[in-house]
Amino acid sequence: AASCDDLNENTSQVFTIPPGSLVFNAISIFNLLDDTEVEGNELLQFTITKVSGGSGAPTIGINLNFGLTIVDNDIDIWINEIHYDNVGGDVDERVEIAGSAGIDLSAYSLVHYNGSGGTIISSESISGVIVEINAGLGVKNIDFPGLQNSNDASALVDPTGDVIQFLSYEGSVTATEGPASGMTATLLPIDQDPSTALGKSKQLTGAGNKYTDFTWSIENETIDEINSDQTFS
Repeated sequence: AASCDDLNENTSQVFTIPPGSLVFNAISIFNLLDDTEVEGNELLQFTITKVSGGSGAPTIGINLNFGLTIVDNDIDIWINEIHYDNVGGDVDERVEIAGSAGIDLSAYSLVHYNGSGGTIISSESISGVIVEINAGLGVKNIDFPGLQNSNDASALVDPTGDVIQFLSYEGSVTATEGPASGMTATLLPIDQDPSTALGKSKQLTGAGNKYTDFTWSIENETIDEINSDQTFS
């Protein structure tokens, strides 16, 4: 659909099928490098070549359908707002994602970890597209019922299973399973507590276009809108 001259597109990988395997599935990640030009849609050709070697070669690779996921590493995406505790019974427990407008979040997920033992409490698949609010950025609210009030953590996971962010509140959390296994979450500087008023949430404030430009604060909550004291620029 456009020129691919700036792409390092001659990337390949060889899979070796272990002897005696009746079923063999392989996942590969291909990094397309040096795509520095903005030029609209680009056509990426994915080719599976003939299997060679081994007595079973003629019967290998008969599948006709293969999954191909392309992850754009130019995008920014981060956890922008969290609500997990308030006075009385907790309501509107959720996590808001912010990032580059147009991102289809259907292959991303949020994984909530227990601070005691580092095990997974729950995992939420994300859906929808981030709609632009300003400066090519927007937000998407994710309902996340059951967020605990003790020291826990949430991991934002990309389509390849890599952890984009791993943030904890009310104490340190080291994951012992799942996509964040072995990682220690970044402890957020403020917490909600049982006296947090209804309609308040923990959210990023300030001005900028990436996570590190903002600071955490307790403000009037917003749902599917930019935060109360936040500017995308």
